[in-house]
Amino acid sequence: MKYLLNFFSSLAANLFALAIFFLAIPAILLVILGIKAAMFDSDAPRVSPEGKYALVIDMSKGISEYPHAEGSFSNVVRADFSQSTYSVCSKIEAAASDPSVAVVFLTGSFENSPVSTSYAQIAEVREALAKCVQSKKEVVAYLERPSLRDYFLASAATTVALAPFSELGFKGIGGNTMFFGNAFKKYGVDVKVVKVGKLKSFGEMFTSDKMSPPVRENYEDLLLSVWDSVSSKISASRKLGRDRLSRISGTLAILSSREAKSVGLVDRLMYRDEIVAFMSEKVGVSGGTFKQLPIRSYSPRKTRSPKSVAVVYMNGEISDASPAIGIIDVRSYSDLLRELRLDEDVGAVVLRINSGGGGAYASEAIRREVELLAKCKPVVASVGGIAASGAYWISTAANKIVADSESITGSIGVFSALFSARELAAGFGVTFDSVKTSPMADIGSVARPPTESEIERIKKLTEGVYDRFVSLVSSSRNLPAAEVMKLADGGVYSGEKAFKLKLVDALCGLSGAVSMAGRLAGMDGTPPVEEYPKIDSLKLFMGAFSDESSPFAKSLKPLSDFRRSVENILKSPGIYARVPFDFEVK
Repeated sequence: MKYLLNFFSSLAANLFALAIFFLAIPAILLVILGIKAAMFDSDAPRVSPEGKYALVIDMSKGISEYPHAEGSFSNVVRADFSQSTYSVCSKIEAAASDPSVAVVFLTGSFENSPVSTSYAQIAEVREALAKCVQSKKEVVAYLERPSLRDYFLASAATTVALAPFSELGFKGIGGNTMFFGNAFKKYGVDVKVVKVGKLKSFGEMFTSDKMSPPVRENYEDLLLSVWDSVSSKISASRKLGRDRLSRISGTLAILSSREAKSVGLVDRLMYRDEIVAFMSEKVGVSGGTFKQLPIRSYSPRKTRSPKSVAVVYMNGEISDASPAIGIIDVRSYSDLLRELRLDEDVGAVVLRINSGGGGAYASEAIRREVELLAKCKPVVASVGGIAASGAYWISTAANKIVADSESITGSIGVFSALFSARELAAGFGVTFDSVKTSPMADIGSVARPPTESEIERIKKLTEGVYDRFVSLVSSSRNLPAAEVMKLADGGVYSGEKAFKLKLVDALCGLSGAVSMAGRLAGMDGTPPVEEYPKIDSLKLFMGAFSDESSPFAKSLKPLSDFRRSVENILKSPGIYARVPFDFEVK
């Protein structure tokens, strides 16, 4: 007995020591980091510089489609702290009338950002900068090896400076997706895809090695529409003809600094020390450089009002999986929308959507909550970089839908995919055997390919979901079902084309959506905004240990996204309303 007691005493002591090591010490570290964030965050001074200064927008920080918790310890361990689209735009608009802000200064590159910033987001920030220029506020951009996305934003500045011996990318835009049809055939993975909509091309990635001609044509039209919008805005700002810009992108693509200046894309060639001296003459010197304040630390006065507009960020795949950053999950978003419906301090809601869709069930469950919310207070759906397929399904319950010209939307159609790994397993000498109570008890199993009767059954269910999608669009957009059917072939459209097709009500960004929601709620002036969901700083802190912003990690992102998509389908076979995988406009 004595030895037994000694054993348990020793075991308890060891467990206690492990608890101290794994729980107490990390907790103490988190507290220390929190104190450090509050006291020593050099990038976020607690007091603005005295007199006039430059408001600095660092593009390498990125612009995210969800809000981060400012001032938290996570900002210390994550040098990539980015702000939401609305936060950046509202601060720039406030700076336009702030006498302390003498100059708005752009620097950095979106290509070094930890988050992917879409052309639609850039267009919204660009519009806010245009308001600064209209109010006679100077905007200076300093570029070092800029991409087209960097230049798209910088071209709105009153002065564009480029580092000597630096290239400027002006290649036009493109998009791509990966195809695994040959790989699946090689390794014996059989895929049966049931789809409704001839351009509903998500399934092609499993069965083919390239885009089908109708899908390619659709995406070419999409890219041309986005490029037309981007080039027309650059043309207006830089006073350069559209034809000239097309020749530059078509024949030069990558320009030397001298070429960029000679064709009129930039105004000055300046080394870093020269731009510092240039800015110091405008705002003075502080701490060895020009007087400046990073935009993340800029805190304009907020409008006081008894009610606010809630901006709900929906970013990522729509799923009934567990809550996670980058997932629009049924449980947490349904709860959030329900809370906003019952919150008397919320006068209106804007859904900021950046998603290519996901599960049909999850899309409908969230859409229902939006429908109930819209019966109580105005709801405006704002399309971010993309709000297509299941994301557009959700949008149909809003009172209004708005989009940027560069946004991507549509993709009205659905599909189902059934995988079979029987041949793959057989290659390793693995076989399957089953026992079941009915012929279809294991429908959707990877152990065998589906039968013709099972495919017919899935087809009927898929067509029923498609009919529901068409009905929702018809009712929401006040369009005859026959007219919607012409658009419901899975085709994707730019925001500008979607407006012409009456799929959206207006062309504007998130700030415009907030103003629209405020007007619908009878709110005067610029309404105060509360952003949701509130990001868990601890999750951000833990996420800092996996460097997803590295070039290597970014290059593997399409593969990791593909794996996640297939895992979702295998784990929960069903009907999906989703755009083609990872088609990103670059």
